[in-house]
Amino acid sequence: MKRCFYFSVLALFALFMSGCMTSDETISFSYRNPLIRFTNNGLMFRDKYVTPKKAMELMEKHRIPKNATIHLLVDEDYRDERAMWVFQRNYLARAGYTKSVLIRNTKPEVRLVSEEERRARGQKNEKKGKFRYKGANER
Repeated sequence: MKRCFYFSVLALFALFMSGCMTSDETISFSYRNPLIRFTNNGLMFRDKYVTPKKAMELMEKHRIPKNATIHLLVDEDYRDERAMWVFQRNYLARAGYTKSVLIRNTKPEVRLVSEEERRARGQKNEKKGKFRYKGANER
């Protein structure tokens, strides 16, 4: 009898712990680590291909705040502007996410410019047809 009681208590404890471990996790996201990515092969949510509806379900599951800015990473070769617009308006906005930003490149390009090149750029700007307005007393 004691063994049966012991095993039933152990089984209940295991069920309780499995329920605690499968609770919803919160995730961190920013412009450097966007949640959603547009590729030519489809829409990705955290490196997994999903449908737009499934992406919204995952955002609800992970408890993304409605007032958060959602950064949408767009691949350089992705050109379907309509799909991005539809996703922002029909899915994000209807789910209550009003702030979304499209990002084309997360890695900024830095290049050192020599002094000669800087001077050449300055001279080019000066050579351009700059004009000024004449004053009221000028002809």
